[in-house]
Amino acid sequence: MKKTYTTKILSLAFAFLFLISALSLFSACQNGQNGLSAYDIAVQNGFEGSEAEWLDSLRGEDGKDGEDAGNASAVADNTKYINQALMASVSIYCEYKKSNDASGYSAGSGVIYQLDREKGNAYIITNYHVVYNNASSAKDKISENIRVYLYGMYFDGTDRLNETGILAEYVGGSMTYDIAVLKITGSEKVKESDALAIKIADSNKLTPGVTAIAIGNPEGVGISVTSGVVSVESEHITMTAVDNLTPVTMRVIRIDTAVNSGNSGGGLFNAKGQLIGIVNAKLKQSSVENIGYSIPSNVAIGIAQNIIDNCDGKENKSVIKCLIGITVFTTDTRAEYNDDGTITLYDTVEIQSLTETSLAKGVLKAGDILCKVKISDKDEHTICRQFEMIDILLDARVGDTVTITVLREGKEVSFTGTFTEDTVSLVP
Repeated sequence: MKKTYTTKILSLAFAFLFLISALSLFSACQNGQNGLSAYDIAVQNGFEGSEAEWLDSLRGEDGKDGEDAGNASAVADNTKYINQALMASVSIYCEYKKSNDASGYSAGSGVIYQLDREKGNAYIITNYHVVYNNASSAKDKISENIRVYLYGMYFDGTDRLNETGILAEYVGGSMTYDIAVLKITGSEKVKESDALAIKIADSNKLTPGVTAIAIGNPEGVGISVTSGVVSVESEHITMTAVDNLTPVTMRVIRIDTAVNSGNSGGGLFNAKGQLIGIVNAKLKQSSVENIGYSIPSNVAIGIAQNIIDNCDGKENKSVIKCLIGITVFTTDTRAEYNDDGTITLYDTVEIQSLTETSLAKGVLKAGDILCKVKISDKDEHTICRQFEMIDILLDARVGDTVTITVLREGKEVSFTGTFTEDTVSLVP
């Protein structure tokens, strides 16, 4: 959903088109939710405190309902949090060459992942398809002229690639995950700015109905904000990748927030201004309204950090993923309604098979039920959903140990192994 331009022609973006072509490959799913009280909704939207405290917050300073709405506004209107997210959001413009040597540019969005304002340095997360040039026949498809505009920076509205933009370097990316990382180094404009780095939420804890605010660069004319809710907290869609050849399956959050061409790579935030996803696609069909998609923050951040660790300053520009050598599948699912008014989904995740070179061969077996996973000295994760097993491995590096605990015939069995160069794979 980047916005692409030529001298006189505006063309729809890749992410917009490949969803149209992929429409027959997947269908919309329905997802229900129990009714929430006003207090439950306030908690989901950022209120912290008991129900009695929430009720008190709705009263004016003189104790009368309807007087002095300042406190109530702080609950219902989280403008300050969204303004913080705005200061962590950027517009991105990339020059590209077409096969006939004509030039143009594409427009997208991004978020500031890491920031050193004193040195003028920043890492920015965006979509891979924002910086990829599928209009060129050249071997190197990544734009060599990428300009970034911080929120509030001036540009003249026509020439986004002039020197008013901050020049950014492509660090690396993944077409499979549709995530790329850009790097700004020694920028005086960053030093002089009030830019912020994003705050990040745990996307595994999302439930339907949570506020979903998109901040991006629709139509390539500058940063704007739209608001909706999470429709489905996790689902898979299959589409054609940015090369117009490769089928890819992505795990995404479905939202009803308005997103358009140019929103690609921009942040999806909760009511506290915390990142819950990176917007990357939408469905376009006459019978469909407001079905957009976002890469969950846990996946986007895992991929971004993987890119920084494995690509920054190196010849390699691809994600390097550690593999255990097991295939898993879900044998059962259930939903639980929690005391705080949220819903939690649980999967029973079972090992289906092990490869001949699996780290766990001879210890784990087909039929084992996954319980817990721990990478080196990081926190141990209880496996509640199948995708968690996949996401956790994004944080593993060569030399790390992995400990897997499974349930077999009612008893726990544990395996510990070490990732080596022989247990990694490049993810394009």
